[in-house]
Amino acid sequence: MDNAVYLWLGLIVLSVIAESASSQLISIWFVFGGLGGLIASLLHVPVTGQVVIATIISLLCIFFTRPIVKKKLEVKRVRTNADRFIGEKAMVTREIDNVTGIGQVSVKGITWTARSEDEQGISEGTEVEVLAIEGVKLIVRQIQI
Repeated sequence: MDNAVYLWLGLIVLSVIAESASSQLISIWFVFGGLGGLIASLLHVPVTGQVVIATIISLLCIFFTRPIVKKKLEVKRVRTNADRFIGEKAMVTREIDNVTGIGQVSVKGITWTARSEDEQGISEGTEVEVLAIEGVKLIVRQIQI
């Protein structure tokens, strides 16, 4: 038996181990490439040909199956009730000062702690837009008139 057979078996085993340690489908493609190289080795194809066959099979697997598999495994983002505030207008009810960590806004009748997106202070009574939620704070920016 050719030494290349052991190299291909090693590649297959390492790829399976790497794949089992991850949930991102990072090395399954090389298992198929390694199988192609192994079969080529058993058919006494020169080592250069084995490498070319393994590479082509791996690339074809990546090119044709990765988009399909990635789409199937895509984690859907679960929207929460808090997401409904993003993009809404709010009123500053307590001056926002990112340095001291103070500031509150009222949006849809609910009071939230808030921070300015650009580290600039925003005075009480100013209308702002909610850009994001980070933890329990709204990230806002002053609406330019």
